[in-house]
Amino acid sequence: MADLSEKISHEADKNRFVLAMQPEDATLNYHWQGDTMVLNHVEVPTSARGGGMGARFAMAVFGKLLDAPHPVRITCTFMRKVARSKPEWQKAFDVV
Repeated sequence: MADLSEKISHEADKNRFVLAMQPEDATLNYHWQGDTMVLNHVEVPTSARGGGMGARFAMAVFGKLLDAPHPVRITCTFMRKVARSKPEWQKAFDVV
């Protein structure tokens, strides 16, 4: 499983993380509630679904956010499931 973290860009002006793909990009969207970043949706191109790309993308973003200077909360059911796969993510993102 390749590490995607170096291929992910953060588009803060659009409240999203992006993984450039062909024919279209994968995105992980968020919004702010006060000083808390709320991760609310991951979208992977239809052609890349079913092979674990969404989970790998979410994991790479989680890795980038472990040391974030602000709280991070996950509301997306899929991303919460992925976050439960590692104890450090469960703790950092308060996912039980």
